[in-house]
Amino acid sequence: MPEQNEMLKQADVESLKIEKLILDEEQLYNINDLLVLSMQNEENIEITLWMDGFVTHFGPVIVYKIDPYQRKLYVQYEDGQQIFHFDSLIGAKIV
Repeated sequence: MPEQNEMLKQADVESLKIEKLILDEEQLYNINDLLVLSMQNEENIEITLWMDGFVTHFGPVIVYKIDPYQRKLYVQYEDGQQIFHFDSLIGAKIV
């Protein structure tokens, strides 16, 4: 019975997942502009990420490094630092 409950919970979680949004060129430019603005002016932004089927908002953060070769974004937030892959980014806005 516990195994059946676990399978039902997993099925519920799977049903909530969404496909990754496909961004057009303008959206990519807007995200890029906000990332650079955050890095240059130490401006707080909120980034929107697609992670394993779910959309997550993360912020406020300040971008401190953009690595185009490894396709990674390095951010600083109140409690520490984190690294995100470019492919998970689907949005950004100033907070």
